[in-house]
Amino acid sequence: MARAFITKLCEDSGLPEGDIKSGIRHAFENNHIFEYPDTIRHNPVLQAAFPGEQLDRRFAAAAELFHETMKAQACPYEGVRGMLRKLKLSGFKLACYSESNAADLSVRMRHMGIDSLFDIICSSPVGQRVAASDKMPIMLREVDHGLAARHMVAYDLPFGGPKDHPEVLSLLLAEMNIAPHEAIMVGDHLVRDVAMAQKAGVHGFWARYGRSSIGDLELTPEIHPYVQHMCEQHFGGLDVEVHPDAVLNTAEDVLLCLDIASQRKVLPFPHLAPRLARKSQAVVDSGRLQ
Repeated sequence: MARAFITKLCEDSGLPEGDIKSGIRHAFENNHIFEYPDTIRHNPVLQAAFPGEQLDRRFAAAAELFHETMKAQACPYEGVRGMLRKLKLSGFKLACYSESNAADLSVRMRHMGIDSLFDIICSSPVGQRVAASDKMPIMLREVDHGLAARHMVAYDLPFGGPKDHPEVLSLLLAEMNIAPHEAIMVGDHLVRDVAMAQKAGVHGFWARYGRSSIGDLELTPEIHPYVQHMCEQHFGGLDVEVHPDAVLNTAEDVLLCLDIASQRKVLPFPHLAPRLARKSQAVVDSGRLQ
């Protein structure tokens, strides 16, 4: 996806690949954005080459190509659909909590056919995620992007995305009428998923199976700081002092954990890192890492 996006930007701008990649990296690092199409208007290389132009409009074809490629490739990890169905049929409340923006996430979840398995889906708003004032309270607002589940977005974040703020997870739990100690969050990032959940008083399960595609990544770690961090962590170059409450090697492992400790509620987590009764909640990472 990243390769196709960059190639299209090079073709449509006439700029060399190295400059485009450098601009994308700069946009990610300085604007608290997560999706590749959102980097277009913040790319300093494109801004310098096309001053005063509406970059999103000029390079709309590159953004559309990214979305189409993502839609074609997006699929849940092996066993995730079955795991979610079993949790749902067992009476568990399920929430999906994602860094992706609301519009993109809704398209992917409808394409994967998993939106009906969740009670609530929580994501970022469309566009930049920086509030005008760091004194503004973080809020969840309901939106309608045609999903079967309730869809909420986190607004007025003073910096970063939703996973930088345990308060967002606390607000999500309040919407579900679930106490933090009754919840579990399942995610493939030790810091942004597991440690964040633990700061909110939620049990953090590390979905190690979410790292299965990291070995196939070549271009993405160069230009996406989030993915670079994950790769460094995965290959042992980053010492992360996070202790998951459980380590999941397959999606079905969460079911085993629930069978073993069946006195609390649960919540799995999805893109995204470290205890449980019949009324459990789950927040799950939304898709395969690309």
